[in-house]
Order: sequence, then C-alpha cells, then structure tokens
Amino acid sequence: MNVNKHARIFFTAVAMVLLSVLVFSGCAKRYVRPTSPPSTATAAAKAGAQSGVQEISSDLTPGGGYPNITVKKGIPVRWTLKAKAGEISGCNRTLIIPKYNIERKLQVGDNLIEFTPADSGNITYSCWMGMITATITVEDSQS
Repeated sequence: MNVNKHARIFFTAVAMVLLSVLVFSGCAKRYVRPTSPPSTATAAAKAGAQSGVQEISSDLTPGGGYPNITVKKGIPVRWTLKAKAGEISGCNRTLIIPKYNIERKLQVGDNLIEFTPADSGNITYSCWMGMITATITVEDSQS
C-alpha cells in the first residue's frame, strides 16, 4: 500500500511540474520577445525636436509588446502609446520606466507618457514583471 501511495505522490508531482512548464511556456511564447521591432516614432521625435517638445506616437506591437523609440536628449517628450482592444493583458498592463520613475497602467486607446531625457544612451523599460522589455534610445540633441 505504501508503494501505491508513493507512486501516486510521485506521478502527481511530475504532472504538476509538466503542467507548470506548459503554462509558463505558453505565456512566454506570446509575450516575451528578444527584441521589439523598430518604431516609426523615431522620425516624429526628430521632427518634433525643433518645436521644443518631442511629440511621439507609437502602438503596442502585435501581441502586446512594447515599441523601441528614439528621442533627443534634453528635450521634453510627450509620448502617446496607443493600445487597441485585446492588446492589453495582465502581463503588459503596467509599463515601468525605472530611470524616470514612471509607472503607467495602460488602457485601451491613447496612453500619455511624459519625461525629459537628461542623458544620452539606451534606457530599458519593461512590464511590471520585467519579462516584456523595449528600449528608449536617447541621442544627443546635435545629432
């Protein structure tokens, strides 16, 4: 009788581990991307830099990933991140940009994110879990 009990416990544990792996891999395939595709927001940022404010508009990428954007150093940024119905999930709902102490809960429609980049370089931002990431590239104002 002890053998059957131990066998049931063993098979239950194995089944739970396999189920966990399947659930996690499904979430990872849908939401985790090694890199986000380039954003069309770069040209808008460069054009907007002459007016004293960089007006950027970009979309969540298909599947709910975040876009990479490029901005100019020292010029305030008004970034509108657009989210369509069905693109926001528990994974990507909260966007975090630690460098600028920004945490936004995204909603369907336009989401306004404002900051002024003080240093040039790459800034990684992510979802609240850190699984979905993208990059804000900050270029010198003279480039």
